[in-house]
Amino acid sequence: MAVIFANFPTDKERVDVINHRVIPRMREIDLCGKVSKYMQDNNCFDGTKSFSSASFKLTDEEFYSSIHSRQLTDPVLDTGITMVRAMLQFFHVGIHKDGHMQPYKGHHDGNIVIQSFQIEKPIRNPDAINFLFKCLTPSEIESIRVTAMNGNKGVAHLTIHKTASIPLNQLSDACFAMNKLLNYWLVNPILGKSAEL
Repeated sequence: MAVIFANFPTDKERVDVINHRVIPRMREIDLCGKVSKYMQDNNCFDGTKSFSSASFKLTDEEFYSSIHSRQLTDPVLDTGITMVRAMLQFFHVGIHKDGHMQPYKGHHDGNIVIQSFQIEKPIRNPDAINFLFKCLTPSEIESIRVTAMNGNKGVAHLTIHKTASIPLNQLSDACFAMNKLLNYWLVNPILGKSAEL
């Protein structure tokens, strides 16, 4: 039985969904990219080092303050990893357990995908005009692949696999590259500008 994707036939619907559903996820991805880059730049590449302090505050209310910064940075990274994986699936791409990219076949009725916005699905054939990754470098594509693969094993499902196997430099590259893809294929064509993150 064929999956029935969400459909946004009007400009207003498309703009609303981008502003209220897509861009918030892009912000999560962007935060993960910035945090992982900061961790890499500050020699926190082993996956265990903590910074001297960390806090999370909303106006005057402090929800978290500790010397164990990993308790704050790890959820940020996990969210970003999950969103990179989810947005790759938005483009109908999944990762096989052996690590290669393949068509994603796990969609359900009501899922939001690129075609939901009246945009033809980009494909993974590098010779095609609508090649999905044409706005990315080979290293950015590899970073997305590594992040999504390890996200499958270490974040989306509770397994013995550790997400520390995603190098921080590749995680930050994957985050920035995924947002580049979303801006290129979706946000710019609909909004006429890149997302403000």
